[in-house]
Amino acid sequence: MPCMVVHRNFPIENEMIGTLQDRFSSIIEEVLHKPKAFIMIIVDDEKPIRFGGSDEPALLLEVKSIGLPGDSPSRLSRELCRAAEHLVSVPQNRIYIEFRDVPRDLWGWDGSTF
Repeated sequence: MPCMVVHRNFPIENEMIGTLQDRFSSIIEEVLHKPKAFIMIIVDDEKPIRFGGSDEPALLLEVKSIGLPGDSPSRLSRELCRAAEHLVSVPQNRIYIEFRDVPRDLWGWDGSTF
């Protein structure tokens, strides 16, 4: 159910993309208690992103899920930013995250909705 899209303005080697996807997936699984089998992580190709008037490395993370309970957005923000800084060296203050709690009837899968 959770889906995360990673937008970036810098190159990442294919091997590191897989590592980043695995780490982000583990964080989402742990914080949201969602089965890894339902977590989708998409890493977009490099694109022009200007953040704070600079084209230094930056990320926009979109996190959508059915159910974002209580403090889960703050925990996800903390953990995802830490992971991104550690794995791809993007400073946490160059990362925006959009969280979207999607109603079950607006999330489709396997020919139906949740």
